[in-house]
Amino acid sequence: MENYGKKHGFTIIKKRLLRHDDQSIKHRGFGCEFGGRHKPKKGVDINEHRDRKSKRQECPWKANFNCPKNSNNITLTTFNNCHNHVLLSNTEEYSTKYRCIPEDVLKEIQFFTENGNLPISIQRKLLKARFPTSSILDCDLTNAIQKFKVKPDEVHDASNLLKTLIQNKSNDPRWFCRVST
Repeated sequence: MENYGKKHGFTIIKKRLLRHDDQSIKHRGFGCEFGGRHKPKKGVDINEHRDRKSKRQECPWKANFNCPKNSNNITLTTFNNCHNHVLLSNTEEYSTKYRCIPEDVLKEIQFFTENGNLPISIQRKLLKARFPTSSILDCDLTNAIQKFKVKPDEVHDASNLLKTLIQNKSNDPRWFCRVST
């Protein structure tokens, strides 16, 4: 199914899956990545709303397959071959499903970020020179840089300072530490 989507200029996603009692597949549904309707998760407080756009456009393309329990035949039960959006020939390059940064490029990004603390513009130029055949979008590069900048086990300066002050206070009665909120 994925190859069909790539060939025809759209990305196919897996939708519905039903299994028989023996865990073999009974029904599988596929849809276009632009199918469905956007359901915003807005809360009550208007200050917490994020006005985000969605790629969901209620595209009607779908394909459903059934496989009866006592048969090895897979039957196509529903096929709606209509789209309500433009089909792109380069869907593999821009679709989030197929985009990934190769491992060797990720290692270079990690090296540039951790050792050089280089901004995205410099890293992009260095990566284009080093890997001319790789196509890396700015959003993917930014996400990779951010992943290597954040150290989950590293304690931040403010918390480090507070721990030191509290430790000094407990060790020496002359120390005074007050935290205001």
